[in-house]
Amino acid sequence: MSRETIYLIDTNSLITPKNSYYPFDIAPEFWKSMAEKIEEGSIAILDLVKKEILKPAKKDDLANWMESLTIRNISITANKTSSTSTQKFFSSSNKIRVIRKKHFDSGQMDQPLILG
Repeated sequence: MSRETIYLIDTNSLITPKNSYYPFDIAPEFWKSMAEKIEEGSIAILDLVKKEILKPAKKDDLANWMESLTIRNISITANKTSSTSTQKFFSSSNKIRVIRKKHFDSGQMDQPLILG
């Protein structure tokens, strides 16, 4: 059984680039590369994320792009070890989210965010 790394991204990981540095008309190669990674399965998107992006009645570039993707189904097998690892991940993830929010709210978006 292969133990390849699969990256799970959330809705904001797609909306933020679309709205800021990587709009579809300026950075089509970014979106092409992202689509390739999603379709090959190295990046996973939860159904919940897909639904959130496709939710608005008026479809934008991101919704149209999302509709065009062939997203692979993956299954995750959890055991006691992975459950503990997952709890640790979400615990640290919440800390990172709080740090990021403080960083962006402080108006320092042009400065690198260093976690340590």
